[in-house]
Formats: sequence, structure tokens, C-alpha cells
Amino acid sequence: MKRILALDFGDKRVGVAISSLNCEIAHPFGTLSGATSRELAGKIKQIVEKENIKKIVIGLPLNLKGQAGFRADITKKFAKELQSFVNLPIIFQDERFTSKEAARILNEQGVKCKKAKIDALSAVLILQQYLEKENAKE
Repeated sequence: MKRILALDFGDKRVGVAISSLNCEIAHPFGTLSGATSRELAGKIKQIVEKENIKKIVIGLPLNLKGQAGFRADITKKFAKELQSFVNLPIIFQDERFTSKEAARILNEQGVKCKKAKIDALSAVLILQQYLEKENAKE
């Protein structure tokens, strides 16, 4: 069975999450960093190959009105670069409020809110939203 990979793309780090084998539950996979988008794409390609990934979901930072802005353009540019490394569908998922929700969840659990943990949990929230939306279609 193939899995789905999700990314919370940021300036300093990329939060990474991966689905369960049945594509119902999102799990944290950690964070990645790289000096260039090519380096990040190379690291993601390694994960894709090792974890038997069938699709990549990238969080798209939209504004409160649901419109794409500067950060969304940067994310789309990275997705285009990533596409040249992996021959997989890349889907965008609205990521509004995922970082705030991740920080809230970690705070409630008494976990110190380090940015890397927030980024990884944000990727989980992005992926879980996508999985629930897709599974509801079936």
C-alpha cells in the first residue's frame, strides 16, 4: 500500500507528516531544513522513495478571505521545483490556522512550543484535514 506525504512549507523548516498505510490517519514525520529549495526537494525525494509515497499534499497559506498572497506564491514555486524531483501528484490544502492550532494542542499537552514541533504538528493537521475530506468522498 502507498502512503500520502504532507508538507508545511516554511522559510526555515518544512514540517513533514505521513499517512497510515490505509490513508486514514496522519502521523508526524519530523522537520526538514535545507539551504536551498533544491536541497529540500532532494530530501523529500528520499522520503518519497523510502516510504512508498503516492501523493504529496502541501499546505497552502491563504489569507483570512481564502485568497492566495505572497506566501502562497512562494509555496507554489517550491511545489513546482519539487515536481521536477518527484513524479507524483502534488495537491494543495488550505492551511489556515494550522500553526495556531498546533501551538494550542502542544500547550494543552504541556509540551514546550518549539517551532520544529509546531511545524511537524501543523503538517499532521494539514494531512488529517486532507484525508478526512478525501475519505468523506468515498
